[in-house]
Amino acid sequence: MSSYLSDTCDNHSKPVQMMMLNGQKVCPRCFCQSLDTALQQEKQRDYEQYKASEKRMVFYRESMIADQTIRDASFDTYVCECAETAENFQKARQAAADYRKGEVFTLFLAGKPGTGKSHLAYSIAKEVNEDGDKRTLFITIDQLLQRIKSTFSKDAKETEHSIIQSLIEADFLVLDDLGAELGDLNGDNKATNFINRVLFSVLEGRQGKPLIITTNLTGDKIRQAYDDRSVSRMFRGFRHIKFKTAKDKRMIEIPF
Repeated sequence: MSSYLSDTCDNHSKPVQMMMLNGQKVCPRCFCQSLDTALQQEKQRDYEQYKASEKRMVFYRESMIADQTIRDASFDTYVCECAETAENFQKARQAAADYRKGEVFTLFLAGKPGTGKSHLAYSIAKEVNEDGDKRTLFITIDQLLQRIKSTFSKDAKETEHSIIQSLIEADFLVLDDLGAELGDLNGDNKATNFINRVLFSVLEGRQGKPLIITTNLTGDKIRQAYDDRSVSRMFRGFRHIKFKTAKDKRMIEIPF
């Protein structure tokens, strides 16, 4: 029940007669404005939640991943099999925490194949992605190059520029398996002009943004394989997690 009173509210250009509403003295105009403000705030919260959800889905929808089993990777499923993997696990957790605090750096996960570099890189990216305020991508480099080559067809719906631009615009990016696109990692292979062009475009466009690179190459091999412009941008403000003694988790005993 409501009833008007002789009191007025002077918070408006013209005094507004107060009223009793559910046992409380209120100004009907202020009351309506408060309801409108609450409704607008609720709509804004809903919109922000929707946008955060949209950004989180980019990670799962637009990442280019060769090994689809990596999509199940997380810190919870990483198995520490030796002192080195346990130490590197903690370094990866710390890197994730630093990224989530807004720190910007390039993180290299380097070392022997099968030691869990991609698993940890994906786990970091997944943690960052769950915050919902960053557009996160996990890109296997060989998959990226194949996708760009597919745009050379006259019927292609994408362009090299649009694909590279999507990586540049991502708030957080993982480039997985640097060097695998070269072929024999034990040889003296060098990146082609095409590979160098793509890599440089991504690295140059992402200056000042967080980046993770996983690789089986040593630092010397990276310097040997890629042009100086790309290398200088890779190692600008970087940290590293090195796998030196850990065993290949994917290697099985062959019974013959």
